[in-house]
Amino acid sequence: MYCPECGRLITNGRPFCPECGASLGDSAENQPAQKPVPVSPRVNVNPAFILSIIAAALCRTGLPGLILSVIAKKKVRSCTDAGAPLSGKLKAANILSKVAFILSIVMTVFWILYIAFVIAWCVFMVTWLISEAGNFPDYFNDLFDAVIRLF
Repeated sequence: MYCPECGRLITNGRPFCPECGASLGDSAENQPAQKPVPVSPRVNVNPAFILSIIAAALCRTGLPGLILSVIAKKKVRSCTDAGAPLSGKLKAANILSKVAFILSIVMTVFWILYIAFVIAWCVFMVTWLISEAGNFPDYFNDLFDAVIRLF
């Protein structure tokens, strides 16, 4: 027979479960055998949760946040595959990893466009200064003076 509370196999004749102490009724021998209660294995969800928080914090950096959010999502999936229910910290880690993934993609695109813009602006400024080759030293001196005045 099995304990109705914890699902442990109990030898006949015992009035109480040796595992959880639950009462087995007047006569344990008269009760029909019950199926064991499935016990979910203990899965450590902390790594998935911590990785999700770090990915969410790094999502503004672009690619590092993207990589960590994918790793965090794989950790969440491995925890659910191991039998952990998708609740509590694991549910929060699942949501955080998805949000971090989306924000990291947006920020990666932003940084790519920003770097392309800066490079284009630098190329434009260099070509403009070269086209004004006769006045190049004057522009350089004016720029240097303006930077010195800032400090």
